[in-house]
Amino acid sequence: MKKDWEVKLLLSIFLGPVHVIVSLLIFGYKNVFLFVSGVILSIIFFAVLWALAAKKRR
Repeated sequence: MKKDWEVKLLLSIFLGPVHVIVSLLIFGYKNVFLFVSGVILSIIFFAVLWALAAKKRR
């Protein structure tokens, strides 16, 4: 079981970018540039998450 603060830290790190990405996708619905930025950010974000998860497994 993870420590409580660790979980909260992970949640805040996870929810911060997700909130930005979601708002970019919602507001970018009519603005192609914002929409593309949101998609790129989400790809980068999940790539980083995946890399961190792979590091922890080793």
